[in-house]
Amino acid sequence: SPIGKYNKNKDINQSSGYWSIAPYYAFTILPAPRCELSARLNYLYNFSNNTPASGSPISPGTYTRAGQAVWINFATSYVAIHGLDVGINGYYFKQFTNDRVDGFAQPNSKVTNLSIGPGISYEPYKSTLFFINDYFPIVAKNTFIGFQLVIRYVHAF
Repeated sequence: SPIGKYNKNKDINQSSGYWSIAPYYAFTILPAPRCELSARLNYLYNFSNNTPASGSPISPGTYTRAGQAVWINFATSYVAIHGLDVGINGYYFKQFTNDRVDGFAQPNSKVTNLSIGPGISYEPYKSTLFFINDYFPIVAKNTFIGFQLVIRYVHAF
């Protein structure tokens, strides 16, 4: 949902300025002791943005719509020692409709990205988790190219 601060006169915003629907299906398989395979299949449907953001002036009445996409997040893990898991993670993102401006498809706007890399999770206490994932691009079309380091800290209250 378009929550968070949004200013149509700025290129970078905390909000998208439009609604999206993103249902998903997640599953985990435990093929052997201490091993895990997990995945989340996602679909993304975007609605129109009637006030698109831009640092440059845009004609009044202009509206945009980001393309529809599917993606999968996947992870494997192995319990190295109690509380420490290591594995391989990744995602494959495929936009299958072009972005649109005022109803017209924008050529070559579909994004494709396959990135894979190592990951670890560490649980020092039952209520605390640390995750470190590093993703390296295998396929990148119409998106940035470079590795992504993601560090997450989760603490249950």
